[in-house]
Amino acid sequence: MKKTLFLLTVAAVLLSAMTMANGLRLGISAVDNYGGGARIVDVFYGYPAYGQLCSGDVITHVGYYRGSGPVTMCSNHCTFGNITIQVNNPQGTWVSGSGHLQSLIFGAPYSGLVTLWVNRNGYRFMLVIQLRNRGSGTQPIVCSVGP
Repeated sequence: MKKTLFLLTVAAVLLSAMTMANGLRLGISAVDNYGGGARIVDVFYGYPAYGQLCSGDVITHVGYYRGSGPVTMCSNHCTFGNITIQVNNPQGTWVSGSGHLQSLIFGAPYSGLVTLWVNRNGYRFMLVIQLRNRGSGTQPIVCSVGP
């Protein structure tokens, strides 16, 4: 019995450490937003979202794409590789809450491009971030465009 309890405790500690590390891939802390989405509570220095997202922002949609290439931002769309995304038409998965956002970011490929549709004080914009491991030595691609 004690051995089983010990193994469950170790597994819980390892799982929580993995969840925290992967939850910070974007560098945010979020809570459920009543009415849908995930509301940003804090943005952490040194991560891709720092300086782009603010406390109170609500992430409503997340999309992610494999591959790389130049990212071109225009007034109403973003192009990378052979993919064009219209800002006025959120694409990707609708975010139902903070736990859902965390699982979407956890599932995104490393060095992949992530698109976030964000509401800030009634203004909607799209943020494109290339996820990187902290300490990788290279700066992520971060750009935004609004309607």
